[in-house]
Amino acid sequence: MKPVTIVIGLLVLLLVAVIGLFGWQNLLTRVDLVFSLGPIGGWYIAKAFPVPYLMGICLAGGFLVASIWLGGRSLVSGRRAKALERQVAALQDEIEWGRRNVGSPKKTAAPAKSPAPAPRASVPVAAPAPKPTPPPEADVPDFDDLI
Repeated sequence: MKPVTIVIGLLVLLLVAVIGLFGWQNLLTRVDLVFSLGPIGGWYIAKAFPVPYLMGICLAGGFLVASIWLGGRSLVSGRRAKALERQVAALQDEIEWGRRNVGSPKKTAAPAKSPAPAPRASVPVAAPAPKPTPPPEADVPDFDDLI
């Protein structure tokens, strides 16, 4: 087992122990749940409701809302990641195909003989601009480290 897994397991066990002790200690504590709108009126939702149950309902509701919101975002991110993976795979295939075909001789038809071009008037021709040298190749980052 990895040490990280053991530490996470111990933290989860500690959290469950603290929640269990809180529930056991406050099980007999009860509150009235009232929805009050001030001068308009109010309603009793529950009389003598146990506090640990109320806390559990609030925590479960919070997890539900967060999972719906973050779940939608993770689905969108997952789709975007899959699309990018497909693009990378296609580009890698294209690069590999290009590397395979670099060494093979190109089969071209013999050029047809064309008539000699007519002589032109003497026009000074500027020297072609030197091609820029490409930057040195840097190490490609490992995409697993970026995620």
